[in-house]
Parts: sequence; C-alpha cells; structure tokens
Amino acid sequence: MPADAPSPDPASRSDPVVPRRAPWWMKAIVLVVALALALVGAEFAVRAIPAQTLGFEYADGEFAQPKEFDTDRTVNSLGFHDVEPGPKRDDVRRVLLFGDSYIGDVRHPIPQTPGRRLEHYLNARSPDQEYEVIAIGNGGWGQIDQINVWETTGYKLKPDIVVTLMLTFNDILDNNPAMSRDAQSQKNEMVQPRPGRTNLTSENAPLFWVKGSRLNQLLSHRLARVGRAGGGDSIPLAYEVYALDESEAWAKAWKVTEDCVTHLSDDVRGRGGVCAIVTASTPHGVLGAKRGLEALQAAYPAMKDRRWDLDGPDLRVKTLCERHDIPFLRLESAFREATAAGRELHFKYNGHWNAEGNDFAASFMADFILRIDHEHAAESANRPGPKEIPVPADG
Repeated sequence: MPADAPSPDPASRSDPVVPRRAPWWMKAIVLVVALALALVGAEFAVRAIPAQTLGFEYADGEFAQPKEFDTDRTVNSLGFHDVEPGPKRDDVRRVLLFGDSYIGDVRHPIPQTPGRRLEHYLNARSPDQEYEVIAIGNGGWGQIDQINVWETTGYKLKPDIVVTLMLTFNDILDNNPAMSRDAQSQKNEMVQPRPGRTNLTSENAPLFWVKGSRLNQLLSHRLARVGRAGGGDSIPLAYEVYALDESEAWAKAWKVTEDCVTHLSDDVRGRGGVCAIVTASTPHGVLGAKRGLEALQAAYPAMKDRRWDLDGPDLRVKTLCERHDIPFLRLESAFREATAAGRELHFKYNGHWNAEGNDFAASFMADFILRIDHEHAAESANRPGPKEIPVPADG
C-alpha cells in the first residue's frame, strides 16, 4: 500500500445486514394456511372423482358399493322375474332355465335377462323350430332349492329341456343350509366380504372424523380395506369351495349337490325330456386361474397359506356330469377369452353379469342347447319302438 494512502476508518465500515427471522408463530400460520389450502384442493379433487372410481358411495352412515344398475322387481304369476308363460304348445320346444340370482336377474329389465336373450338366440338360429324359455331363479338358491321348485311347479310346465345354470362359487355352499347360514353371518360381519365390496359404517370406519368430507371418506374407506378388519386375517367361507383341503361340511355339500343333480336328471329323462348343466363365470374366475387367485390373495392375505384351485369346482361338476351322462357346458372358458380381449362382462362391484354378459352367456347356451336337442331327437328317432307281440290264433 502507498505510504501516503489514508488508512480505512474503522468507524466508517458498516456491518452486513442480517435478515430478520420470522417469528415461529408466523411460520406456523403459513404452514397451517398452506395445509388448509392443500386439503381444500384435495377435497375438491376427490369430489370430482365418480363413485365408480372411488369404489363406494357414502350415505346415511354407510359406505355402500357404487350404484351400477336400477333394480327391476317385476314378476310373473309364478313369482319370477320373467315374462308370463303361456300354455304349452306341441309345436314349440319349451326350455326351463333354473338358476340363482344370475337367472332371477333383477339387475336388468326383463328383455335383457339371460332367459329372454337365450330365447332370442334359440329362435334366431333355428328357423325351422320355435323355442320358448321359462326362467326360474332366485338369489341364494342352490340345487336343493331348485329341486323343491321342480317338484311343486317345474314339472307342471312340461318342459322338453331343463337347463340348470350352476354357479359353483356359491351353489355348492348353498346346498348345505347350515354352512350357508354361517357364511352369511360371516359376510355380514366382515368389512370386505368380497374384493372391492365393503360392509363399512361410520361407527367402524377408521380415522373417520369429518363425515361430510369426501377426502376423509376416501381415507377411511381405504384404511378399512387394507387393514385387519378388511379381511387380512380371515377368508370368506364361500371361497373355501376352491380349497384343496376339503372339510367334512364341504364333502356333505358336494354329496347333496350330486344327489340333487342326478335326481332332477332322472326325473326329467323319465318324462321324456333332456336335462343339462351349465356352469357360470365369476369376476375372479374370468381373470384366469392364476391371476384370479392372485387377486383373491391380495384381498385376503390369509389365502396365501393354503392351496387353491379356481378351476376345481367346475371340473368336479364336469366329472359328475360325465359319470351320469348329463350334457355339460362350462362358460368360464369363453368368458376368460373375452375378458383377455378387453371385454367387461361382469359388473365391477356387484359381480353379476352385466347386460353384455347376459347376452354373451345366452349366445353360448343357445348353441349348446340346440346341439343337445338335435342329438336327443336323433337318438329318439333311432331308438327302437316297442316290439309287436303276436296274438295267438284262435283254436
């Protein structure tokens, strides 16, 4: 530094400006406001999501499954959701279609039910022979219930063909009344009795503080589904039909099922008719045996500790039918192919066939019925008649 340069005056230097820190209470206010705005935004965003996507509708203290259809409880004089049957005509082949809620289909108007669609396809594909279909079905029915209706009402309708649509997923269970009652009690108590379906109320919903908040509803609903109450440590009894380790109660249910099937078949044949079995599809079964089981295990982790076969019940019915010479059709195979191709044939939450599923099933059943009816007609034509007994000559 030059000798004549003045030295800096320490008093002339200014200290750097240090920004003042906001007090803690101001930071807290900003944080609360930001959080409140985020929650309000999230609330509006969730309210814009349709119930079909959320997976529930909340009303009157209950988390109900999203509405997918309007119920139609129109019934005929027989008490079933179908058209009024007329008198039996000799020139018309009459088909009696038995089933549970798949056939007693109150989820659709009568023209869209499986019975009506089946009659449509039968007549469209058989111009030289007219067919009529009478559908008799009710929710919760097994073959034991169908036999009771056959013996009181069904045989009086004089059907030429009797087809039972069997849903092995719960029909076998329903054929053991005691086990069926246990399953219903369990179903009423479980938060998630079926994948994606809940029995959740405001009283047992976790962390449900603001009942009017759609965001809080969504949070609570999801916590219930993934939590222990959602089925993590229990398995709905209905799915036990797929278990490879069969209990005595299930063995009894299968024995009753076989007895009912063979009794109906023998009675129908004794009256000159044809009796057949068709097994229906399920929402998990249409995914394929492997993917369907993985979906069930995701909903009910306890299923991972045991061995299962989603194809087992249908194949067991097939073997039963082969043993007793009963025509058999399994619909699940065709439904799997259609599902893999992107078609949705079951209601997402309710699980039954939607209108497209009804039509799809009816089309396959029509081809099956026409084939077995033609085979029956050919057998009858080739069957030798009664032998003529010669009358002895007088004397």
